[in-house]
Amino acid sequence: MAEAGGWIFDVYPSSDGMVVWLLDDEGKPTRLVNRYEAYFYASGSRESLRLLRQRLSRIRVPIQVERVERTEFWSGKPLEVLKISTSNLLAYRQLVSVAGKLEGIELFNCDIPLAQVYFFERDVFPLARCRVEHDAEGRIRAMEALDSPWDTHYTIPPLRVMGL
Repeated sequence: MAEAGGWIFDVYPSSDGMVVWLLDDEGKPTRLVNRYEAYFYASGSRESLRLLRQRLSRIRVPIQVERVERTEFWSGKPLEVLKISTSNLLAYRQLVSVAGKLEGIELFNCDIPLAQVYFFERDVFPLARCRVEHDAEGRIRAMEALDSPWDTHYTIPPLRVMGL
């Protein structure tokens, strides 16, 4: 196990998870990957949800579909939905697109950018100073924010300007 520290400079989805770039105190970048599953929810009639499962099964990416109960945002009432998740983040938009084209299906949590959801779920934020434990292949095992998004006095990362 190795440890890296620095500022989160960039995150973006890949087929292996979320790619996280850190900048250390000297401005040296480190590329790491954090296993991550993206998900959204779908509701509809039994027939619509059956058709959705059928259409999703045709897509050649790893997906998990499970029936769960969530609270509907506007009414506060419980709602039975399908949770559709994948570890291949590059296929996430395709899954949402397939689900969104079916009549009688209502989608939830699919319009928030994956990087934003990742930051929220990991309790980190852009340019947060972090401590990260990772293995020799650069896979993140643990991440801890050392900054707070509410701080008004914080250390600025060593950024450089690049011109073309």
